[in-house]
Amino acid sequence: MPHHPNSAPSNATGSTAPARRRLWRWLLPLLILLLAGLIYAQPYWTLYQFRQAIEQRDAARINDLVDYPALQQGLTSQLQQVMAQHMPAIPNDTVDQLSRMLTQRMISATVTQIASADGLQQALALESANAVPPAPAKTNAQGTSIMTVQDYGYDSFNQFGIRVYNQHAPDQPLQLILTRQGMGWRLTNILLPASRPGTV
Repeated sequence: MPHHPNSAPSNATGSTAPARRRLWRWLLPLLILLLAGLIYAQPYWTLYQFRQAIEQRDAARINDLVDYPALQQGLTSQLQQVMAQHMPAIPNDTVDQLSRMLTQRMISATVTQIASADGLQQALALESANAVPPAPAKTNAQGTSIMTVQDYGYDSFNQFGIRVYNQHAPDQPLQLILTRQGMGWRLTNILLPASRPGTV
């Protein structure tokens, strides 16, 4: 009977196919779980990077993590709402128009100052904490008043909220809003206490 030298390798190849399929049956769920874990952890990693950038006064890194047009729009809308609620009615149309124009300029200047790397560095010197909220005042190396990150988590699939407390107003925390943008997350809004429902 003639000998066929190529028959053995073909049998070996055929026998490894089921083994590979069994390996993929184990690996595929693990890869899916790993990917889901990475996606879930993204905003937490962004929060860590943002805190580091604030503490290290890294303006370039702050700029990468902030959507300034969205932040400016959100702050402007809130300040306009607050001013409209507290602005008294003025019977004189000319004076009313002048008052509104000056108010709009003031809001614009305030938003421009806050919605910048320097403004965020001054407004937010962050420190993690496990207890609400810090009683003693603290300062960082630059002498900036330290605010405390207390509560954070998903508000929805595409939104992540972070409550930041200040020792001078512990009952009125700011709320930072991170929004999913593509494969990453960026700061898109800062909810002011006076503009949130249930606050004065």
